[in-house]
Amino acid sequence: MKGTIVLTRLYDGKPALLRLWYFNRKTAYLADETEYARLSTAGGFPIGFPREDVFECPEALGASMLHGIVQPIDWSEMRQWAP
Repeated sequence: MKGTIVLTRLYDGKPALLRLWYFNRKTAYLADETEYARLSTAGGFPIGFPREDVFECPEALGASMLHGIVQPIDWSEMRQWAP
């Protein structure tokens, strides 16, 4: 759970890979790698996203995004993240 990499729909509809810090019924609190490291040492701030904007990250998509390849995503085909 905590530390899981998830695919997130940003406010402009673009995708991002972020790490899960905490979640509740409606919100997932996420951070990029730098901020996650700060959170782990009692600093930093996660960003809250509506749970409906957080998805499981398909392995192939995550790998391509880590290499800087960002393709358009059909969000209706993505599986919502669930604990």
